[in-house]
Amino acid sequence: MKVTALIKQSLKSILSNKVRSSLTILGIVIGIAAVISLVGLGKGLQNNVTNSISNLGTTDITIQSQDPERQTSQRGPGARGGGIPGSSGARGGFSFGGGNTASITLDEYSFIKNHDGISLASPSESVQVAVTKSADSDMASQYQLYGIDADYLELNDLEITEGAMLTQAQIDNSEKVALIGKNAAEELFKDESAVGKTILFDETKYTIVGVLQQKESEDEGQGGQMGGMRGGPGGVGRITSSFVTGYNTWLAQTDKEKLSSVSARAESEDVVEEVSSAIETKLFENRGVTDAEKATVAVTTSEDLLSTVSSVATSFTSTLTGIAAISLLVGGIGIMNIMLVTVTERTREIGLRRALGAKSRHIVYQFLLESLLLTLIGGLMGVAIGIAFGSNVTSLVSTGFGGGMGAGGAGTQVVIDLSTILLAVGISMGIGILFGLFPALKASRLDPVEALRYE
Repeated sequence: MKVTALIKQSLKSILSNKVRSSLTILGIVIGIAAVISLVGLGKGLQNNVTNSISNLGTTDITIQSQDPERQTSQRGPGARGGGIPGSSGARGGFSFGGGNTASITLDEYSFIKNHDGISLASPSESVQVAVTKSADSDMASQYQLYGIDADYLELNDLEITEGAMLTQAQIDNSEKVALIGKNAAEELFKDESAVGKTILFDETKYTIVGVLQQKESEDEGQGGQMGGMRGGPGGVGRITSSFVTGYNTWLAQTDKEKLSSVSARAESEDVVEEVSSAIETKLFENRGVTDAEKATVAVTTSEDLLSTVSSVATSFTSTLTGIAAISLLVGGIGIMNIMLVTVTERTREIGLRRALGAKSRHIVYQFLLESLLLTLIGGLMGVAIGIAFGSNVTSLVSTGFGGGMGAGGAGTQVVIDLSTILLAVGISMGIGILFGLFPALKASRLDPVEALRYE
């Protein structure tokens, strides 16, 4: 029998039971639409996070304290060999929270800052302080006070819009001077200039020497991303609503002797791995440890973060695909069920065709093609619905949990590419063949005589 004749006969059989065929196709439509939209969402989230990490700079290095007693997945940027279980990165995982105990000594910071291949380096410490404008003020406001070095502004794309930056001498000599973020200046001093004003941090008097602002009007949503790599706790986005002083002054103000986080930048991409490894080796030697899981400090580059996040994002996408595949499995079972019913209903027809000379393979081809057409129609409809649904998912993610993940807070875009579409259509056709094969074989093995007697 010609293929065209088989197709016409299969379509005629499908159309003769419109309601039953529609319900059968619906299961495939839902499954394929779910695969398309969820895989697209997973790819979109992966691209978004990857872009965010890439924007941090491929030469950036973070040295951060960690608590070896805590689980790896809860710690800060992991040292070599640690990380999220199952990740393949050279170094370990990272944490979305702070709470690390300060363990980086000033001598170690000096080693990092002056190491060959390091062009910029700065601590990034933060603590909340009570701020008053005068000693006799009976009302205090709570602000973050950051402790930094002179390279901090360049590391985090910040600039002084009024006054001057802290000098290296002021930082080294622990002078009581500070920068104020533009938003904090507007809150405390309204239309007045903040430069030259005195202010009290927990009753300790400081002089404001400059007003700090982010470059290129970057919003706080972007600055708050991946704070461990740029700007320490909370990222640079909150700096405009905070105060900044030298790290030596900050240590004296908070009665601390060690640092919890240092941001650095290598001179080029070619030396990042070499420099970060050398720093890590030195810090481990100082602590007498060789096992990253037992170290109180970790060294992380953006490549390490990218590797870990990519691994997590891939697992996330696979999980979503697995969930969507369950609905496809249900749809496939529906296909098998309806085809078995069809075989039973057309037993006499099968017997008559066999009696007239049709071979077993012709019967297999007919029922298999009918099953394939059902899933192909459902697959194509599912692709169309999945693509249309993708834009709604984009809006949901952009206004919901994904709104702050993209650059500039643009949200997550669902990525539906040709490979995803071809995969979905291929899966639907595979389901048609897989779940239609048993009914087709059953039909082909019917005894012609018994089939003709069937009532």
